[in-house]
Amino acid sequence: MTPRVEILVADAAGRYTPARIAAVLGEGGQRAGGDSGYAGRPVTELLTDGEDFIKLRTEYRLPERDARLFIDGAAQREAAVGVHSPDRCWFLIHGDEGETPLIGNIMPRLQALDRLAGEMAGDCLVEHLCTVVAMYLRVAREHELGLDLSLSNFALEEDGTLRYLDDQFYPVAELAALPEFLAALLRTQPWLDARLAGLLGRGVREALLAREDDRHVITVVAETLRGAFVAEALREARTAMVEALLGDEGFSWQPRATAPVMALLADVHANAPALETSLDYLAGRGIAHGLVLGDVVGYGPHPAQCIEMLRAQDAFSFIRGNHDHAVATGHLVAGSTSLAGWTINWTMAILDAAARRWLAGLPPYLQQDDWLAVHGSPRDRSFFNAYVYQMTFSENLDELAARGLRLCFHGHTHIQKIYYRARGVDGETTRVDGVLGSAAQALICPGSIGQPRGGEAGAELAILNLETLEMEFHRLAYDLDTTVRDMRRAGFPEALAVRLRQGQ
Repeated sequence: MTPRVEILVADAAGRYTPARIAAVLGEGGQRAGGDSGYAGRPVTELLTDGEDFIKLRTEYRLPERDARLFIDGAAQREAAVGVHSPDRCWFLIHGDEGETPLIGNIMPRLQALDRLAGEMAGDCLVEHLCTVVAMYLRVAREHELGLDLSLSNFALEEDGTLRYLDDQFYPVAELAALPEFLAALLRTQPWLDARLAGLLGRGVREALLAREDDRHVITVVAETLRGAFVAEALREARTAMVEALLGDEGFSWQPRATAPVMALLADVHANAPALETSLDYLAGRGIAHGLVLGDVVGYGPHPAQCIEMLRAQDAFSFIRGNHDHAVATGHLVAGSTSLAGWTINWTMAILDAAARRWLAGLPPYLQQDDWLAVHGSPRDRSFFNAYVYQMTFSENLDELAARGLRLCFHGHTHIQKIYYRARGVDGETTRVDGVLGSAAQALICPGSIGQPRGGEAGAELAILNLETLEMEFHRLAYDLDTTVRDMRRAGFPEALAVRLRQGQ
């Protein structure tokens, strides 16, 4: 029996008729998949006669009214996004009376990219892959939709135009999906040698720069790719891709200098009296080396003075915090409070260009063989947005273990604490006696120099002996009245002064 086909959304050329669709559905069509070059979900039936290609959405058994609404919505969305072939035609197949119709679409059979790897020169393939990335980024930015970054979902028309084959759009997962896609290419495409990987890295970089006005996304993609698993034989190609991605965003993730005894400082937050007291204390102890774990600015009234004091510390190393990034780029992180937003805007207005360039040049992390320094958390691929706290510390300890790291120094929480894993048990402590020596992994926050949140005022820092793993937490009294006076003179919200006095 010939199926009754009703076309609801015709292709641009009007090529498809109910008779033509019925022919592919009938004896002229064969089930696709495997050797066809097309992949589909198990619930999607694929048919082809070698010339045209049909998808039957068998997962949807909808009443006729709902099926019509489904096709109308899908077609409108495809037209708006503009990544599918204009030669796609949507139709319904009607069965016996009382049966729900079957939703389907038909289009010319195109050659999917995953089938071209053995047939096309590598340089041409790289060019098409860069187009895939540019398409993905455009759809994410303009429509807040995600494309499935699988090569089987992208195909070429005869004139070389790239089309998206999947019927579905997905939630946007831009910074996670892109490096995963690049790593999967390295693992599955043997033609992608170091030269071509570098060429692809440059193309992805150009696509990111064309779509994003925050260059930090390049660092996020590149550094996530750097940490992705690839076989030993593929690491040269991965390195070439990462270096090409970073370009002039490249940085040394090694500290400027280290010593057996190091100071850990975090979240200075433009509080010059607190920072000055802390530096004087360290100088009195003869400790010249330190790690500053982000957020030099924000919340406080002395951003320029704090930058100047820290830049004078020749043996200090620095990483970028979320407030530093926001001031350097003008991009407030999603979820920033109104108080944070106010002080970021104020800071941008009073800092000169040189100071903002220094903030922009701070690396997102530092690392040596046994430790990592990051503002946010080791699991956070944006480096300075996520927190290490009660609900996340075990997952972050897992991350350290997976990366073969023993220690992570972080800020962002503004609370002095150690989370640790010892003999298979996870715990937390504010005491430092012997805990690091027995820990397989540990997350260490020295508190906050300029805005502690543990319930007590003062400038907080830590001192760590990297050889013996002995550590000290300190909370120093400083001239808090001067900071509060300067906040009020600058017109800061009073709530910030109250929080500073309360250690909240």
